[in-house]
Amino acid sequence: MAVASRDKDVDPVGACVGMKGMRVQSIIRELRGEKIDIIPYNEETWRRAKGAEPCESDARANHRSGE
Repeated sequence: MAVASRDKDVDPVGACVGMKGMRVQSIIRELRGEKIDIIPYNEETWRRAKGAEPCESDARANHRSGE
């Protein structure tokens, strides 16, 4: 997940992770243990992600939804 903030005083990655990782841990629990990366968003991140191959679980989800 790539994140950004318009407020220069806000750390977007830290805001998603939460104090002692509690916020991101609740997301990981909801995803049943799937791992996620939280990285700062920038145009290079977007270009790389746009060209990336979907992982196996993404391919199954797209197949089920008819995409």
